[in-house]
Amino acid sequence: MSTAVSVIIPTYNWSEALRVSIASALAQTYRDFELLVIGDCCTDDSEEAALSFGDGRIRWHNLETRSGSQSGPNNHGISIAAGSLIAYLGHDDVWHPGHLASLIATMKDTGADIACAVTAMYGPPGSGIRGLSGIFVGGRHRMDDFVPPSSMMHRRSLIDRIGPWGHPEETADAVDSALLRRAYNAGARPRSTERLTVFKFNSAWRRDSYVRRDASEQRRMLERLTADPGRCAEEEWAGLLRAMREKRLIETRMPGGAAGPPGGFYHECLRNRGLEDGEVCELTEVRRFSIEDQSSALDWHGVERSEEWGTFRWSGPSPVAVLALPVRVPPRFRLRLQVLNFLQADVPREVTLAVAGQPVAFTWHEAGGPAVLLEASVKLADAPAGPLRVRIEVARLRCPFFETGGANQDQRWLGVGVSWIELEPLPPEDATAFPQPAASAP
Repeated sequence: MSTAVSVIIPTYNWSEALRVSIASALAQTYRDFELLVIGDCCTDDSEEAALSFGDGRIRWHNLETRSGSQSGPNNHGISIAAGSLIAYLGHDDVWHPGHLASLIATMKDTGADIACAVTAMYGPPGSGIRGLSGIFVGGRHRMDDFVPPSSMMHRRSLIDRIGPWGHPEETADAVDSALLRRAYNAGARPRSTERLTVFKFNSAWRRDSYVRRDASEQRRMLERLTADPGRCAEEEWAGLLRAMREKRLIETRMPGGAAGPPGGFYHECLRNRGLEDGEVCELTEVRRFSIEDQSSALDWHGVERSEEWGTFRWSGPSPVAVLALPVRVPPRFRLRLQVLNFLQADVPREVTLAVAGQPVAFTWHEAGGPAVLLEASVKLADAPAGPLRVRIEVARLRCPFFETGGANQDQRWLGVGVSWIELEPLPPEDATAFPQPAASAP
């Protein structure tokens, strides 16, 4: 068989991350590949970033209509691919230099339709969360074993058998999970290289990742791989083991079946990434919001209920949690936030707030039992047109299991429990508004 490979990088308006992923592809020890960078109707400088490398293997194509997910660019890439083997690289992921070589060797040795690498997946900065993919029980892939596209290589002929990538509005699954399920049902079983060669920074695990477009994590990983790829891989294996020991290694399995409406998972991911907002209304009176309907990403745990205090959610396992509130606020308003301090954090020293990206100082007082009320008067230079984002950051996460020496079996990493947030508009001339206190020390 031909070993010529077509590498597809689907991308959308994140040129800084794209530069890193392309650099990691061009650093491969295996050289016989073309690199198809497919823009999903990009409007930034992604084309300039792709062509700036001056490498003849790079081909840039920009779709005229946005598909909203990797499925459109991937299908277009496959349609113009010259290689008999297809590999994918997320524009915010990074490859080890030996990635393609190990995939091709596995394809040759096993005759499999799909090969995959071991992948380390990284939670939000400061969370310590890791995910692991590409290690199969008994060496055999099972239906619930998830394989991220950046780790995967398949024969181009597989798509002829199972059909193209599906549209995200037509499945309750993620589009990559839907493709893997169809491949499994057609008898294709991924074979693992059993080498850690993919470093995945899942944008849906990072709230507002496409608003911030921070590629610093990817740049640091590329720098380490460039300096010493062997040492970098060893250190990342150690990081995975540390995460397992600290109860921070999460399952990366595919869901057992489609739950929820078609497109539901897709739109949730768009909201997590900051690419889609719901409707907003003007804040004209005092409004209190529960946090039951907040998109979770990895900054909120599930909804819980206390008989005395009602519903609440723990922030975590990310130290930063965001509340996206469906209101358009005036330049001045009062904010109240009720925290259920079950873990007895030093709130004024451990909790910081930011509103619409602007740090906000607060006063606080105990409100009975574990309840602590945070209050702040907010004045924004530029009130956002879309949903108001309130950012809550904790200096320290706590795991009840470790805090109690195993007496409490809750193994989650928790920040603060939040039960509600309240906003009250203030007129510009209101000189009696709640005073802005000095900032609390973090």
